[in-house]
Amino acid sequence: MLFLAPPASAEVALEAAAACFEAVDYDCAAEKLLIVWGIGGLDTAAEVRARLLEAQVALAQREEPRARKAVRALLVVAPDFAPDPRLPPRLRAMIEEERPPPPPFFSPTARAGLTSWRLFGNDGERWSDGLGTEIAAGGVFLERWGVEAGFAYSDHRPRTYDLNGLTLLSGSVGANAHIPAGFLVFSPGLTLGAMHVTAEGVTGTDAYWGFQAQVPIEVSAEIWGGIGIGGRVGVMLVAVSDGQDRAAFSWVLPLEIGLRYAF
Repeated sequence: MLFLAPPASAEVALEAAAACFEAVDYDCAAEKLLIVWGIGGLDTAAEVRARLLEAQVALAQREEPRARKAVRALLVVAPDFAPDPRLPPRLRAMIEEERPPPPPFFSPTARAGLTSWRLFGNDGERWSDGLGTEIAAGGVFLERWGVEAGFAYSDHRPRTYDLNGLTLLSGSVGANAHIPAGFLVFSPGLTLGAMHVTAEGVTGTDAYWGFQAQVPIEVSAEIWGGIGIGGRVGVMLVAVSDGQDRAAFSWVLPLEIGLRYAF
C-alpha cells in the first residue's frame, strides 16, 4: 500500500522560498513560490510577504514584467503598503510606480433618457401611465458618493372624465452610492423634488404644484470614453393638491433608460 505525505503548508513553502532567496538560489525560490500559490490559504500579512519576495526574485532574475505583476498583486492585497527603506531602490521605485493613483475628489456626471410611468393597482385617481424624458447632472465624490439635480417632463392621459390632458414638469435633487460590480455600477439612492402639474379640462386649464419622493436603483455600464448606458427604476410617492385643499397621493413606478457620462 502506498502512502502519500500530505502537502506542506503554504507558510512552510514560503519559509523555504525565503531561505532559497537568502542563499542566492533564485530558481529554487521561484519554484517554492509556485508551491505557495498552488497551496494558497495565506493570510494578508503572509501574502504581502510572498508577493514582495516574488518581486525580488523576479528582479534578481532580470524579469521586470513578472516583478511588476507581483507588485500589482501586492498592492491589491495591501493598497497602503509602505516599502521598507532597506528594500532595493529599484523595487521601492517600482512599488510607487505601480501604486494606483488616489480617486479624484469629484468627478462630473450627467444622464439623459426616456421615462415610462407605471401605476400601482388602483392608486392615482388622476393619473394614467405616461411617457416622458429626463435629464440630470451632478457628480461623484471619491468614486463612491454621488449627488445630482434633474428635470423631467411626462405626458399622461388622465383617468377622470372631466380632464382631457395631464402633463407634469418636475425638478429634483438626489444622492446615491456608487457600487462597482465588474463592468457594472449599481447606484441606489434617494430623490426628492417638486412638480408642476397642468390639467387640461373641458372647461379650462388648471395648474398646481406637488411633491415627489423616490428611492431609485440605477444600473449602468461604460461603453467607450466615459459614455455609457444605464437604467433606473424605483418606487415614487407623488402628492399633489389641486388648490381646493384636496390632496391626491399616488404610488408610481417610473422606469428610465438612457445615456450616461463619467464613469
